[in-house]
Amino acid sequence: MGIRIIKPYKQREVLADESVKAGRRSYEKGRRRFEKMTKKQITKAEAIVDVLMESGAVCPSAMAEKVNRKTDFSMSENEAKSLLAHMRGGTDLGCFINMHRDDRGLVFEMMEEARVLTPKQALDLVQRVKEKDDYTLDQAAEDYPHLDPIIREKLAERAALKRRRRMEMIWYKIRRWSVYGSILLLILLYLFF
Repeated sequence: MGIRIIKPYKQREVLADESVKAGRRSYEKGRRRFEKMTKKQITKAEAIVDVLMESGAVCPSAMAEKVNRKTDFSMSENEAKSLLAHMRGGTDLGCFINMHRDDRGLVFEMMEEARVLTPKQALDLVQRVKEKDDYTLDQAAEDYPHLDPIIREKLAERAALKRRRRMEMIWYKIRRWSVYGSILLLILLYLFF
C-alpha cells in the first residue's frame, strides 16, 4: 500500500478544469475531422466542370475564385489554367470546351450545345480510364444527335494533330541521324584514307 497524498481542493479543481478543457478540445477536433469525412468530398475536376456548366466564358483567375468559394481547398490561377488546358486537350469533354484569347487573357467556355449534359455525364467524359458504366462520346452522340457533328469534327482535328506530331518526330529523327551519319562517315574517311 502506498501513501496517498491528498491535494488541496483548489489544486484539484484546477486539474479538473484543465482536463475538461483538454477533453473539449479533443472532442472539437474529432468532430471537425468527422464532419470533414462525412461532408461530400468534391474533387477539383468536379468543381471546374460545375463552374464551366453553370457560367459562360470564364478566365482562369475567375475560375479559381469560383472554385475557392464553392469548395474547401484553395486553387491558384495557374492550377486552374493547367487543369482547364488538360481537360480541353486530354479528355473527351474537351470536345465541348472552347478556348480563345480576350482582353482578360485566355478564356474557356463550354459550348451551348453541350450544356444539355448532366454533371455526372460531364464528369464521366473527363475521366481518362473508363469503367464499363461510364458515359462515353459514342453515347453522347446517340443521346444528343446535335452533338454528333461537333464530336466528329473535334476527333478529326485531334487525329490530324496526332499525325502531324508523328510526322514531325519522324523528320526530326531522320535529320538527327543524317547528321550523325555524316559525322560518322567523315570519321571513317579520315581514319582509313
